[in-house]
Amino acid sequence: MQLTIQLHNLSDIDLLLAFLQRIGAEVVQKTSAVPTAVSAVHWLETLAQEGGIKSIPDPSAWQRETRQDKPLAFRDL
Repeated sequence: MQLTIQLHNLSDIDLLLAFLQRIGAEVVQKTSAVPTAVSAVHWLETLAQEGGIKSIPDPSAWQRETRQDKPLAFRDL
């Protein structure tokens, strides 16, 4: 019989493995599904090294075109 479990708290993994060994169970496969974190700075630096977003030839002009100021409360009195 095989049983698959997913652990959310990895602090007790050693305890669980010791228990499995104690009852004579065999660990068939042990995987870590925790993704390796890559910071946003890494991706921004990579994007900058590649020359930015190709569909936006002039970022300043694009920002002026897409930016819309929000009306400020009590400013139109």
